[in-house]
Amino acid sequence: MLCRPCHEILAHVKQWGYHRRDYHNAEQDADVNTCAFCSQLRVDGLPENSYPPYRWTLRWLPGTREAQNCICVTFRAIEDTEGTPEADGRGTRFTPPKLFYLFPKESLPVPPSLPLSTHVDNGPDGALPQIQSWLRECASHARCKRSSHSTFLPTRLIDVSSAPSHVHVVLTGSLPRNERYMTLSHCWGKNPIVMLTHERLAKFTDPGRGIPWTQLSKTFQDAIMVVQRLGVRYLWIDSLCIIQKSASGHGDFALEGQLMHLVYKNSWCNVAAADSKDGAGGLFRGFEGERATERKVPDLVSTADGQEWWVLRGDFWSQEVLDKILYTRGWVFQERMLSPRVLHFSRTQVMWDCATISAAEVLPAGLPLPLDTVAATERHWRERLLLMSEEGEDLAASLVGTADNSLAGFWKAAVRNYTRCLLTNYSQDRLKAFWGVAKLIRDGLRQEKQARGSKHLTGEEEYDDTESEAEEYDGQEQSGIPAGNEQDDQEDRLKDDDPEEEYVLGLWLNSLSKQLCWSTVAPEKAKRPDALAHFPSWSWASTIGEIDLQDNLPGIRGYEIEIASKPEVETVDVNTQPILQSNQLRLRGTVINGDWVQVNDSWMVKTDAVAIENINKFDFYPDVTPGLNTGVEKCCLVVILAHKNLNTIELNYDEHQDREEHVGYADELDGQSDSEQSFKGIGAKSKAHELHDYNGCGLVLQRQQNHAYKRIGAFRFADLPEEALKELVKEETMETIRLE
Repeated sequence: MLCRPCHEILAHVKQWGYHRRDYHNAEQDADVNTCAFCSQLRVDGLPENSYPPYRWTLRWLPGTREAQNCICVTFRAIEDTEGTPEADGRGTRFTPPKLFYLFPKESLPVPPSLPLSTHVDNGPDGALPQIQSWLRECASHARCKRSSHSTFLPTRLIDVSSAPSHVHVVLTGSLPRNERYMTLSHCWGKNPIVMLTHERLAKFTDPGRGIPWTQLSKTFQDAIMVVQRLGVRYLWIDSLCIIQKSASGHGDFALEGQLMHLVYKNSWCNVAAADSKDGAGGLFRGFEGERATERKVPDLVSTADGQEWWVLRGDFWSQEVLDKILYTRGWVFQERMLSPRVLHFSRTQVMWDCATISAAEVLPAGLPLPLDTVAATERHWRERLLLMSEEGEDLAASLVGTADNSLAGFWKAAVRNYTRCLLTNYSQDRLKAFWGVAKLIRDGLRQEKQARGSKHLTGEEEYDDTESEAEEYDGQEQSGIPAGNEQDDQEDRLKDDDPEEEYVLGLWLNSLSKQLCWSTVAPEKAKRPDALAHFPSWSWASTIGEIDLQDNLPGIRGYEIEIASKPEVETVDVNTQPILQSNQLRLRGTVINGDWVQVNDSWMVKTDAVAIENINKFDFYPDVTPGLNTGVEKCCLVVILAHKNLNTIELNYDEHQDREEHVGYADELDGQSDSEQSFKGIGAKSKAHELHDYNGCGLVLQRQQNHAYKRIGAFRFADLPEEALKELVKEETMETIRLE
């Protein structure tokens, strides 16, 4: 239902207006708690104020072949004109817009609200019929069929055929290679759970004894019953299929953990305990505290003309899946991205994911198009990742996407999403938990190289060898800006002799320069603990916090630092993460001394090499908040990349004036090309001069006692004049530095 003010929004002839002033005093208007809009807006309610906290807008979205027309109502928080968002914690900076979509009742096959079962059963109120329906439909999907022909089996699986008496662990060497199995994603939590150790190996693998039912957690029991009822005999659970560390040995996680991407990628379906913080939570809503007893269906509202509409939040998928506690865990990121099918068991309903559709018990036919943006993007990449380990030239060619679907774009998003997640053991798992995704990206890049000839992880277009381009880079040399590693502008050029793409410590060696310029999104929340000191500072693995990779720079490459020696990597086999032989990286560039200083809530580096009029062209990003006891900390700047934009100005002169005067002025613009052309005017001509400015990025470093350098931040600049860049990349002051 809708309260009176919200009902007026739909009946209003205007396309915008102001909403309620206060959501806190619910006793005065009981409808606030049941209104489809207000009940959700109150979750993030703003402080009581005389100003309307929300401004609404209403628009019709036209129908498409895939979806009927619908209404979108957007609520945006309004800033207090007498205050600031920083002062009272309100305003659009802290409160993102809330979107609601209204769909005609007949356009969505929404089932009735039914009591929720606490176990999987075949009754009309159970989850099993809908799960079986999704699986049957998935078997007919062309996109999903490709992932149904696996011959990989994990080292061990759990045989669930004897449940609920007991289950036992089996070695898979004697099983058919096409044996179907399922997997479980779960939070271990703080409470102890049963684990496979060397001491228990003999008992747990004994079909007659195995693991007693009473020793299994509620989540394990529920998952086993789901697997049984779906007609599958084998289940993979990490704590029971990998030998864990114990008093008698270290177990085999070092080996098996490297293969987890294959375990999930080749499973028939993954069961995810999305709302359970530990093993006691289970799959079927057996939660502590308030318990959902009814399947939540969308609100049904009526407009003045009598038409009925379903109301759904725009962030429906995030609310029901991505924001759940399970998906805050680092290991689960690759489990979700690599599994061909996922059943998300949440507190209120079961959600479904495959390469073709994302659905929910309340939306069994799939998410409506406006709600499907996030889920559809993940489905696209899930499909591509699943295909990347397949063989064949035709398949490799099919992986080549357009610029907006580039592997570079996915990699940037994947790193950011993964580094938001938490890990119990950062020291051991920081990169292991991400290796599965990285490995498939690497394989995809190598396949794309075969399909195209070569490809770097940049997402940028290749350039042709043309005479005009050669002249551009001749001008670069003459302008006093050194050519870096002199790759003849081939940062992104496709070359047959490029080495195979290699991944190490979260970075890609074939595009290492740009990869080095990552930054932390929130330095005040980031940490660089001693436990991660074995990672070099130039890798984002050394820092706990959300990481943003450097975007592609606009323009044409004008400068790139010389990488004197790349990290040496040892590859054990194709499925194992490469081993770094040395943490040192040698760069040859110009080191600019400066001071790290705090200015209000931001940070900057003061240096004589950057003129005051150009300092606003720089943005600085500390890796972690600097601990400035004195307010100043010594540091250095090193430019890594600079791309040039081309701006042309015309200098006009009268033909009766001394031409040499103007030619002399042009000569003072060192390294800038010129061309003489006619000018519209009596007795006047013009001389066009190309003036370059630059966009780029670099590192903030700190000199160590061993004369090596440690990364402490990054910086970016935009529209920097050529003369200013020259001061930062002087060839005569270049030196080779060791970055650790």
